Amino acid sequence: MPWVEPGWRLPSRRPSARFHVSKPRLDSEDAMAAGIGLLASVLLAAVLSPERPVLAVPAAVIGCAAGAWFAQNQRTRRQIRHARLLGDEVPHIADLLSLHISAGLSLSQSLRAVATMVDGIAGHALRQICGEIDAGMPVASALRASRNRESNSLWRSLADALAGCAERGVPVASAIRAQAKDARSSRNQQVLADAGRREVAMLAPVVFLTLPATVLVALLPGLASFKAGL
Repeated sequence: MPWVEPGWRLPSRRPSARFHVSKPRLDSEDAMAAGIGLLASVLLAAVLSPERPVLAVPAAVIGCAAGAWFAQNQRTRRQIRHARLLGDEVPHIADLLSLHISAGLSLSQSLRAVATMVDGIAGHALRQICGEIDAGMPVASALRASRNRESNSLWRSLADALAGCAERGVPVASAIRAQAKDARSSRNQQVLADAGRREVAMLAPVVFLTLPATVLVALLPGLASFKAGL
């Protein structure tokens, strides 16, 4: 079994898209981007219309808003990518936890063991949980804290299930297996949905490039002959 071999690392997979993006809020990154946009827009207005300095005011407003929007858009894109990558690793994390718990380890011991085996976003999240447990936080509280930090719905569901099992004394292995099954089903549905969207997107070059080029090549000889006959 590869997951019990030393040095094994979780392979990267296609991301899942089940996630919740946090509401935009202004921070230092937004302020810096707004300042850069303001400065750039004022300089551009001064260069393009030096005889109308009044144009620098609306240009400054537009540049400031554009800079803040760009910073928030980039942060949202990073959050979406983070959530997708984390959700893609949930089924594998659940399988590894189930294997360790079935082998007789406790939930906290299984979390530590899996945290040392995996890299990436999921490994970082697990190491955060283990660090909080080592600091004295109960296992259920550490799992719920991770649930609140992350935005992917699959990870949140797994953390909730583990926290509930730890609080109520419910057998964890069966609950984790059910979570892994649900996560794989959700991931398969998302892959099929992505495939359908990409299939439609692949038609665009055919309709707008290949088909017009084919028609043009077919008509050129006839047009040349028609012009020669005139």
